[in-house]
Amino acid sequence: MELPEELKWMSEVEGIDPSEGITNCGMPQQYVKFVKTFFDTLEARIAEIKNALDGGDIQSYTIKVHSLKSTARILGAKELSEMAEELEKAGDEGDREKITMKTPGLLAMCGSFKDKLSPIEHIGESGSDTDNEKPAISASDLENAYKAIAEFVPQMDYDAVEMVIAELKEYKLPPMDLEKVKKIEKLLRNFDWDKIQALVVVK
Repeated sequence: MELPEELKWMSEVEGIDPSEGITNCGMPQQYVKFVKTFFDTLEARIAEIKNALDGGDIQSYTIKVHSLKSTARILGAKELSEMAEELEKAGDEGDREKITMKTPGLLAMCGSFKDKLSPIEHIGESGSDTDNEKPAISASDLENAYKAIAEFVPQMDYDAVEMVIAELKEYKLPPMDLEKVKKIEKLLRNFDWDKIQALVVVK
């Protein structure tokens, strides 16, 4: 599949094959969403792997590296995926020496994508033609959406909150609420339930 105009810059990003990523995701719009999620959760993902390693929790480390392997593969980041796969196997085998030796390189490669993918943060923001074509949301529907999120958060129901956010994105939101929803989405990617709750609960 050909890259849409807003993603042309990704063809120059070292370490990622966006054409493969679009194929894996099925369509460009889904790939954009996937890249944004990867970008938003990158720092938390790095911290989780590092903390598991520093704490000697090889089981947790292996789970986190497995997740990175799968995510990187879908992203089209072949080298990152292969490195994560190697360390996943090391975790399964309890090879602490290889894990200790090679994890810094894995985390450094992960961290390099924070700068490389930074333009993704501004794609699809308010002011685009697509946003202008969306119907405006009513005050009651917006309030109900926030109430729904508030109900789902104590249950840590990731999918349900994501579904509400997806529905909100179908509408043109007031600027302050647009920023609020973006913040909720980013917090959701990092499983920061307390901060989400603080944003949506009416005081």
